[in-house]
Amino acid sequence: MQIIDRLLEDSHYWGEVSPNLGAIDIWIGEADDLRKRYCTEMMKQAIDRCLASPELAAINIDPLDANVRARKFYEKRTFDEDFCAVY
Repeated sequence: MQIIDRLLEDSHYWGEVSPNLGAIDIWIGEADDLRKRYCTEMMKQAIDRCLASPELAAINIDPLDANVRARKFYEKRTFDEDFCAVY
């Protein structure tokens, strides 16, 4: 897992972006590690860490379309009283 500043990321995977925009890149675990909630806990901590950083205006993540469980996790996030989908 890495938390990056999209502007400073070497490959420019995210395209041309403004400063202070973060992204989370993940490749978590082997097949044997699935359904043990490791990914859930790691992502909760990573998202909370990003949101606690005053210099980040937004964060992005790009789960595979076929990864329904991951997409549902991001769609369930709430921030304060607001329900948000995080992608």
